[in-house]
This record gives sequence, C-alpha cells and structure tokens, in this order.
Amino acid sequence: MVVVGWAGAKSGLLSPEFGLSRMAYEWAPHVALGSVAAGVFGVIVAMLAGFQRFWLRALLVLTITTLTLLAYVWDRQAPASAAPAPTVPAMVSTAP
Repeated sequence: MVVVGWAGAKSGLLSPEFGLSRMAYEWAPHVALGSVAAGVFGVIVAMLAGFQRFWLRALLVLTITTLTLLAYVWDRQAPASAAPAPTVPAMVSTAP
C-alpha cells in the first residue's frame, strides 16, 4: 500500500497529499491492524474447528502479519538520523 501510494504520487496518477500522506501514513497502519485482527480470527476458527493441521498455519500467518505491523510501528517511532559527522579531520593551521 505504501509502494502504491508512493508510485502513484511519483507518476502523477495520485496527488502527493493523497498518495503519500493518506495512503502511506494513514491507511497502511489501519490495513495492517485489520490483517492482524483477521489473523487472530483465523487462529480462533482453526482451533475451534478442530483441524489439527490448519491451526499452525493460521498461527504462522498471524505471526508474520504481527511482525510486519510491529516493524512498521517501530520504523515510524524511530527518530530521524542526524547528518553524519565528517570523517576527514579539518585542516588546522599551526602557523603563528
């Protein structure tokens, strides 16, 4: 969803406000949270239905979507990195 918003804004198909702001920053977390809720529902249904081979797959899907959501939240919480310090020392004149 983030890639579609970015590509749509860059290609001119979507306005930058809609493509980047709304799709990437507002809708993407909601869709990710909805997929986690669907995964929880899938695990519950698989466990209640008694299918011994399906509940592990449902749990795997839930784990993947939860890790994706956590990675997105962690990335949004991380502060922007400062400009890197120069690696070459400044030339200091020692002449009087």
